[in-house]
Amino acid sequence: MTIILHTECRSVLGILDDLELQLRPNDRTVAIPVAAPPTPAAPAPAIAVSDTPSRREPAIILSPYLPENNDGIWFRFANQRWVNAGRAEPQTDAFNQVGTYSGFPVYRRDRGNMDLIYLPSGKGLLTPYRRKS
Repeated sequence: MTIILHTECRSVLGILDDLELQLRPNDRTVAIPVAAPPTPAAPAPAIAVSDTPSRREPAIILSPYLPENNDGIWFRFANQRWVNAGRAEPQTDAFNQVGTYSGFPVYRRDRGNMDLIYLPSGKGLLTPYRRKS
C-alpha cells in the first residue's frame, strides 16, 4: 500500500486502486510506504448461557443466642450492665475517675447520680451510661 502526499502539504492525492504511484509532471510528491492494517483476531468461542434462573435454597442464619432486648451498646462494669444514656458531652473538672474498663478510664460527676457513669468517646468528650435495672 502506498500513500501519495504533496510535499507542500496542500493535498493528499490518494491511494490508487492498483496501488501504483501516480505522478503528474508538475507536482512535487513523495510516496510513503505504509504497512497493511493488522488482520483481526479470531472471534472468541461462544459460551453457553441458560436463560432459566438457578434454584437456590434459602439461606438459614444461625445465632448462638436469641437477643434478650434492644439495649443497643452496653457493657459490664462493677458487676452491673450499663447502657447508653445520651449524647457525649465535653469533659470538665466536674468529672472524677472512679475506675477503669478494659484500659479506659471510667468517670462520674462530682455529687452526680450514682447510676450514671461516663466513658471517653472522642477527643475531650465523655459519653454517659446508665445502670440497667
